[in-house]
Amino acid sequence: MGLREETKGIYKTARGAEIGQLKSDIKELYGATYAIDKAERNIDYYYDSKKKKFIGEISLGGINQTEAKEDIYMASIGFNTEGTAEIIMLLDYKWATLLS
Repeated sequence: MGLREETKGIYKTARGAEIGQLKSDIKELYGATYAIDKAERNIDYYYDSKKKKFIGEISLGGINQTEAKEDIYMASIGFNTEGTAEIIMLLDYKWATLLS
């Protein structure tokens, strides 16, 4: 699932993230602790639905892959050159690993 420009002002994530927000605004909504913020134009968050909490960066060797595919979700936000969100993708772990 993805939010793009045509969803601006119509749809938001459960925490209130929407197209057009600055990276700092997204971090305020989701927190900086678990933000995976290695690229200037992208930020990712992983959420463990079984434990009901955000988790840090996922190490492929450090988790049970079968459980991860069912329990872990990813929010990936892409930013344009002006620094505002232009796409918000909500993915399960299985789909997220296929994209990388």
